[in-house]
Amino acid sequence: NKFTYEEDLRVGKSDLKLFLTVLRKPTGPKITGHITAGELQIDNMTLLKVDEDSGQGETNKRSRVIPNYTIPVGMLLAVDLDLDIQAERIRSGSKDLGGLVSKVWLKDGLFKSSTKIINFMVARIYGEYDINTAVKPPLIRIQLTAQDIDYGISLRSMEVTDFLEGSADLYVDLSGSGVTRHNFLRNAAG
Repeated sequence: NKFTYEEDLRVGKSDLKLFLTVLRKPTGPKITGHITAGELQIDNMTLLKVDEDSGQGETNKRSRVIPNYTIPVGMLLAVDLDLDIQAERIRSGSKDLGGLVSKVWLKDGLFKSSTKIINFMVARIYGEYDINTAVKPPLIRIQLTAQDIDYGISLRSMEVTDFLEGSADLYVDLSGSGVTRHNFLRNAAG
């Protein structure tokens, strides 16, 4: 009824230490554990499968700028999860994007995650993401705080312009419902 997995992994250019325990329960498996990385390369990483024609490929072939995805309601109802994720450094190409501390929790279709990114181009970023898939359509809440974003560095790194300097703070608090990202954004308030 219990399976434990511990491994040092190399995925692409990322080094990961994985410790997971899977406990079989009558209602579905419960997965607990932690994942740590010294360096996490995100260039070739896909966290969510993006729906067709919704932000992939060349700009003139896309129907939407913001990629869409469908929330995997069935998977979120099938498993319980308690996972800690940490990365000392997140890298994209040669750029250091800071460190990551995240907590992911899922029970009976209620998903909660919190993420803190430290020293992302000098900024501090904290976010929470909640989905309640036990109701139809799923209820979603997103909270994001980004402080001291150096938009001069950001615009230079994206090769937009080197004429602007300064910093900004960003606060997002949205709630709504929907089974896709676009449904949620269409119904969101905040």
